[in-house]
Amino acid sequence: MTSEDQLAHLKFPATKAGAVLRTFIDAHYKIDGTLMEGIFAEDALFDGLMYKVKGGKQLPGAYDEFLRTFVISYRVDSMAQAVTDDQWIIMTFVKLKGNDEEVPVVDLVNFEKNSKICRINNCFDVTKLSKEIHDDAESRK
Repeated sequence: MTSEDQLAHLKFPATKAGAVLRTFIDAHYKIDGTLMEGIFAEDALFDGLMYKVKGGKQLPGAYDEFLRTFVISYRVDSMAQAVTDDQWIIMTFVKLKGNDEEVPVVDLVNFEKNSKICRINNCFDVTKLSKEIHDDAESRK
């Protein structure tokens, strides 16, 4: 199944932010964080349970490293506009190396007025992480 097939059930807004959101999700499906180049604001922040990364230029590489090191597969269950036009909630399931089950992940993606991602809050059930991933996250704190 291609990433286009996997994205077919999602309704992206016909805006610049919608195109950025599509790029963000497509990069996850393709396990290629480098595809995210140019979608983050200069001072963008990823704030997750395992990692905190600041800087729009650093985020694509950090995503790429995480995706290639730990992720087997990724699928979006649903997404919806949150409180404002500038916020989206994305509910996903991620299959991580060393885990038998998919892990539910929720991202709250915030956009600047210029339609670049300025902040991502990420959370998931850490009890479902493999020891390797948990140890890596602990070493980065």
